[in-house]
Amino acid sequence: MEIEIYRKLCAESKIMWTAHCLQRMQERNISRADVKNGIVTGEIIEEYPDDFPNFSCLIFGYSINGKILHIVAGC
Repeated sequence: MEIEIYRKLCAESKIMWTAHCLQRMQERNISRADVKNGIVTGEIIEEYPDDFPNFSCLIFGYSINGKILHIVAGC
């Protein structure tokens, strides 16, 4: 899967934030803007083609203030 697909979905605000995701972000003081920036600046470093219910990947990117982020995203 190409990072461009995730960047396009991010630019179109077509992100579904799960309750689990939002809880972890709150615990780690990570904003939605940070995650979006991580996708825009990031690169896919691992793919999970067998994930259920959808294919997912691990994105390495940076928050708005330069903090390293690892983002699991699926589509």
